[in-house]
Amino acid sequence: VESKELGYADSERQEQAILYLPSPERVTRWMLENIGIDHRQYSFVDLGCGKGRVVLGAAQYPFQSALGVDLSEALTEIARRNVEIFPASSRKCSNVRILTLDATKIDYPDTNLLLHFYHPFDADVTAAVLRNLEASLARNPRQVRITYLLYTSALPATREAFARFPWLRETRFVPSLLGQYDWLFYSN
Repeated sequence: VESKELGYADSERQEQAILYLPSPERVTRWMLENIGIDHRQYSFVDLGCGKGRVVLGAAQYPFQSALGVDLSEALTEIARRNVEIFPASSRKCSNVRILTLDATKIDYPDTNLLLHFYHPFDADVTAAVLRNLEASLARNPRQVRITYLLYTSALPATREAFARFPWLRETRFVPSLLGQYDWLFYSN
């Protein structure tokens, strides 16, 4: 779904958003199983959560909390309904929330963080999100892991955005077999 069809109130943010495309479940599951963390020690945050598929995938692991954030009220309404109907018996995380919010303004949980991006916005917004994260870490130092699934063509601009933050280091790059999407992993 093109960003202009998602009902963004902020026209500038609409221009900076990348089209909505649901995350492939098996790709998300691979990431959650191969991130190399004790899920119980982290809160999960999906920036640009759309309809909530990744948040619900994360809720199947014992995170302290699973939070989805999206600027589109239309998408977050659907995500909230999806959280409501998702069987409690399938959850290992009981604290699951969806917020309609600009990702550059999120107040992060005070726990270790696993942040997930599925190329939700352009490099300028990504940098603004990372500045906000940096401020949160200055107030409360903690471990952060970032997983970023993106189009191969967006790799240079995204790496450049992350390079503006020397406290983050790229820990892993996983190219896709099909050559369209790649994973970037960062940590502080």
